[in-house]
Amino acid sequence: MAERAPALREFVQEVGESALSIIALPLGLGGRGVRLGLEGAAAATNEFAVIGPKIATSNFLRMPNANVLSLSKKAWNLAINDAWIRDIITRRIPVFMSQPEAKAGTIFAREVSQLKAAGYTQVGRWLVPPL
Repeated sequence: MAERAPALREFVQEVGESALSIIALPLGLGGRGVRLGLEGAAAATNEFAVIGPKIATSNFLRMPNANVLSLSKKAWNLAINDAWIRDIITRRIPVFMSQPEAKAGTIFAREVSQLKAAGYTQVGRWLVPPL
């Protein structure tokens, strides 16, 4: 995955974020939402993670190669969320932010902060893993 990071950076810079949104967001293509503990460590050729509020990330559940933490309120907790983010960091998966900005004090802002602390670089709505 690390060798793909420069290509992703160049692609985003070349086509611009608006064109990337058109390419990256066709919904309803059939696919899977990744659930921690079941498929969370599944490696797909072009896997990318999606972070943000649940209502915004749910749009990606049916996209091929989208790694989305999809748990019920009862099953979700901060430790599980942090473990999912650590898995993303360990496997250097590119991350798409489902919303352009993370509101301070939210779980989404916490996720962005954890990824940036691990060396991810923000390019538009993408967080690109370190080389």
